[in-house]
Amino acid sequence: MGLRPMFARLYRPPAASYFLFGPRGTGKSTWLRTRYADALWIDLNDPENTRFYGAAPERLRAAVAANPSRRPIVIDSYWRTRSGSEVDFVLYGESGLYALEVKNSATLHPGDLTGLRSFAQDYPEATPILLYRGRRVLERDILCLPCDAFLRALTPGRSFATVVDTA
Repeated sequence: MGLRPMFARLYRPPAASYFLFGPRGTGKSTWLRTRYADALWIDLNDPENTRFYGAAPERLRAAVAANPSRRPIVIDSYWRTRSGSEVDFVLYGESGLYALEVKNSATLHPGDLTGLRSFAQDYPEATPILLYRGRRVLERDILCLPCDAFLRALTPGRSFATVVDTA
């Protein structure tokens, strides 16, 4: 039996939103393109998309709001620092430079901040932020925000710095 049929049988995606994590090159994007062929696909690894959404991050929320058919939305992205660590998103615009790491967990672990700390070391002007499924705002050396509150605070015309301050 090939891996593709086995994977299709073993993994049943949840009905609500979810994060799909795993090592690069293991077929996540291929599986997503097959499973969600009609999805709105936002590839933030494409430099043009990175510039577009990075210049005004609230455009991401606008793209979601402008999805009248409520079709699935897939956002594909990561960023590798000079030292080789990865973060999920890097946003740059008038509000500043932000590095975002998203964790599909309500509990944080010390290793969850490694990529952001490395990014902050490489880019000291950046604001590193960890988004997670917890309910509390945690202010450590890196700001940790509930993902749900963060996404609700994104609105067109609102600066990213304001979103971060109110999430």
